[in-house]
Amino acid sequence: MTVFYDLCNTFPDIFIKMKQKALDYSDPWKKFQIKILQQINYFDQQLYDDEFFDEIHYYLKEEHFEKGTEIIGTAEPCTSLIFVVQGQIELQIFDQDGNKYILEVLK
Repeated sequence: MTVFYDLCNTFPDIFIKMKQKALDYSDPWKKFQIKILQQINYFDQQLYDDEFFDEIHYYLKEEHFEKGTEIIGTAEPCTSLIFVVQGQIELQIFDQDGNKYILEVLK
C-alpha cells in the first residue's frame, strides 16, 4: 500500500483522475450504501449534497471480523465510522479487577 501512496504523491494528477473515475462509478451496491448513509441523522441531507455522499462512499471499506475480535481497544481513538451489516458488536469495558461490563450491544 505504501508504494501506491508514494506513486500518488509523485503523480498527483494521475491520482486525481483515478479518484474522479472512482467517484463517477455507480452500481446498485454503491447506490444502496449511499442510501444508507443518507438515512443517518448525523448527515442532515439539507446540509450535504450528492457530491458529499460520493466522497464519503469513496472512503468506505468493507471489513470482516471474526467473533471475539477486538476492533477498537481501550484508550484508542476511534477514527472510523462502523456499520454493522451482519452480526453484532459488544461495547464493553473492564474494571481494575478485570471484570467485564457490557455497555451496549449493536446489531
